Amino acid sequence: MDSSPELSLAHPPRLTSYHAHSLIASIAFLAGLLLIFTGSAGASDRFYSDYTTRSPDGRYEFTARSPDNRWGRNPPFQSHFVYRLRDRKSGKVYWTIRQDDAERADPSFRQLTSIYIHPSGWSVASDDGNTYHCFRPDGVQTGKVDILGSFPRSDVKKYVQDSSVGPIWEAFVDNRFLEYGGRLYFGIRPWWGRYILIDVALGKCVPIPPALSAQWRAAIGHDAIEMLRRGAARQAELEKDCCSEIASETMKGAFLVGALRIGEALPLLRQLEPSKSSEKSCCASTGEAPTPPGQIAIRENMTYTLRELVHLSLRRLGEKPAYFPIVLPKIEAVAGGDGGHPPCPAPPFPRAQRAAGIRTGLSPDEVVKLLSGPDFVGDDSANHSTWEYDIDSDRPYTLVLHWKGRRVGSIERLRPARWQQENVREKQITSS
Repeated sequence: MDSSPELSLAHPPRLTSYHAHSLIASIAFLAGLLLIFTGSAGASDRFYSDYTTRSPDGRYEFTARSPDNRWGRNPPFQSHFVYRLRDRKSGKVYWTIRQDDAERADPSFRQLTSIYIHPSGWSVASDDGNTYHCFRPDGVQTGKVDILGSFPRSDVKKYVQDSSVGPIWEAFVDNRFLEYGGRLYFGIRPWWGRYILIDVALGKCVPIPPALSAQWRAAIGHDAIEMLRRGAARQAELEKDCCSEIASETMKGAFLVGALRIGEALPLLRQLEPSKSSEKSCCASTGEAPTPPGQIAIRENMTYTLRELVHLSLRRLGEKPAYFPIVLPKIEAVAGGDGGHPPCPAPPFPRAQRAAGIRTGLSPDEVVKLLSGPDFVGDDSANHSTWEYDIDSDRPYTLVLHWKGRRVGSIERLRPARWQQENVREKQITSS
């Protein structure tokens, strides 16, 4: 049988994007990573949920089921998965892969963590080892692609983060099928803007046809705008559940419209700027000076990730944010109560003018009264905590405050600003 069938396209080229797996699987996989990073689970524990995925037209259904998941409270490292693709209308099973059998045939086989199904029945699945597997509708594998090996080594060195759960690089990745010139492709765009194209029938990476490149970019931009529109229309839901599907896709859209410089998104970004969606918390560092009760902690805080992405994209589009606080420091509780968070200057306020009042020796309370919470909290080479503020003056810069004990020990003004440097602020966001 010909492994490279030509596709019949009524209106080539057509570019489409399909969700990888169910919301339940997405949340469960994210929850497993969160447990690892917060220390609530073993340092290298991985969790693999059962999941179900359907093709966009609803015809095909893929299921991933493990006997390790049958009791509700699932142990880490679930295994023995059975993967099936079937026709939902007729019930016909097109193919089945048993993990145990696959591992005996190929010891490098890993759990399939997501799958993309084209309406023709062709599919691309990604596994826990950062390999993309291409399947014909009958289940024959046409090839597999080591995605990290497909990136230039310089990309891997600069943008792929090592961790106890393996390489981390998939934040805001765009995966989609692309139909062009009578062939079916699968495109991958990681957050730093590299484009990787797989010929699904050949099961390998191929050069990107010049005529496809701009249309691919335009298709990603169109979908990003739609993500923001849905998020803006359901803003109340964003506030309730930071792990919801709508929150996840709104953050992705907010990131992509800035990365692709889509000016049409400005009204939507402004609408979403006040959102308190997608919170993440940070605890005190080992060796940090203790925070007196009732005072602002240097390291313990809560970050509004959607707001962080909106601010970055506004700057990418030549706009100034209104300075809704991104990182809200925590107030150390008094007598065991909940300390909460400090009041911040009401946006908009003249951050650039107020930045002139920053000097060494200030306390966290004094800094927050002047500039609100920081845009980013990190560490310097001396392992001192740092607060960073992007200042939108005539010559933009990033103000970096280096803490020594409970006081500002030194100050840096970085030009160009972090957000003006290629992928610097993006890397901070995706790695934190």
